[in-house]
Amino acid sequence: AGDYAGALDVCRAMTPSADLYTLEGEVHQARGDLDLAVRTYHKALYLDPLHAGALLHLELFYNSHGDAARAATYRARRGGNRAAGFRLRDPEPGSDPGWVPRPRPPGGRRP
Repeated sequence: AGDYAGALDVCRAMTPSADLYTLEGEVHQARGDLDLAVRTYHKALYLDPLHAGALLHLELFYNSHGDAARAATYRARRGGNRAAGFRLRDPEPGSDPGWVPRPRPPGGRRP
């Protein structure tokens, strides 16, 4: 367990940025405050509407909470999972989605 309160203090003392809000959202998520994490990821998107980290966190959040349509909008804004080199697998009921790495084919290009 980390010093989440200390991490949030450091975040709040810094100049706001999309990266910083995404980090702050991750801290809220680690603390279990998912509503605040989602609001904080949205703050990141306000500053940078195409911030890959915030879009990915929101995609995963909505996918794991059964809102596939909303998750798809964030995935589309992020350019799809192929851009990150990973694909989502369907989450098991009651679990968070996991990442399944896709190996690169010979030549290094993915379809």
